[in-house]
Amino acid sequence: MVEAKIALLKRDVEAWATKHDLWHDSGFVNYLEHTGREPSSLPVLSRLWSEGDLVRILRGEGPPEMEIGFTALLEKHGLWYEFDDHVTMNIYPDEESDFSEFSSYFHWQWVCSLIKEDIGDVYSELYSHFAKRPEDLYRLHWRDYEVILAEIFKAQGFEVELGPGRNDGGLISN
Repeated sequence: MVEAKIALLKRDVEAWATKHDLWHDSGFVNYLEHTGREPSSLPVLSRLWSEGDLVRILRGEGPPEMEIGFTALLEKHGLWYEFDDHVTMNIYPDEESDFSEFSSYFHWQWVCSLIKEDIGDVYSELYSHFAKRPEDLYRLHWRDYEVILAEIFKAQGFEVELGPGRNDGGLISN
């Protein structure tokens, strides 16, 4: 039931943004997959990211009726949003929603995420392989390359948060 509600939300938001030509450089990411953190008491149904016109509209830098229209769309679903950083918004259920349904669902997802194989040997084998054959790095999917780099930095004690990923070819945009 929760998954169906989230799928409907995503479909409606994308359709609204596409209709207004705002969906460029935008997408959704799952809170747990994006942060790896335990869900809070206020469940995040989804994280909406945008580095295009949509984020500017939602920050109040465009016609007010556009932001009002987006807010009305979320309210129709019994939801609201809040910026987490300059490009990512968390979408939450409103106060009249049954938080327990969402909280239980996301807590169960988090518990399941804690069950991991001991993959230390796999990482060492992986590092060894690429040390011997660095050209194979070019054969990796761009997201797999980002994940490997994140794991290397984590192993060195750095705190790492993977972005939503845009497949921008490694280009830095201003």
